[in-house]
Amino acid sequence: EDPMEENWPELKNIVLDDAETEERVLSPSGLKKFQLDYARKNKTLKENRDRMFAKINMDRVKFQTEGDYVKPLLNFFRERERRFR
Repeated sequence: EDPMEENWPELKNIVLDDAETEERVLSPSGLKKFQLDYARKNKTLKENRDRMFAKINMDRVKFQTEGDYVKPLLNFFRERERRFR
């Protein structure tokens, strides 16, 4: 998980390049509505992902980009070992 995906930073207008269409778009990223829409869409994407993982019984390890990755991995494997005993 990346905190930058949670909330869009308060910036002025920025130019975004669409890699697929090569279109350049001026984004009103400083607007509160833009920031709220961004956060809402990312929350929905994560919820849908988590539901899909649960539906197919897929295990998940949650990492934070600014944090330690060893502890979540160790916890995951310990929990998995406990479940399958």
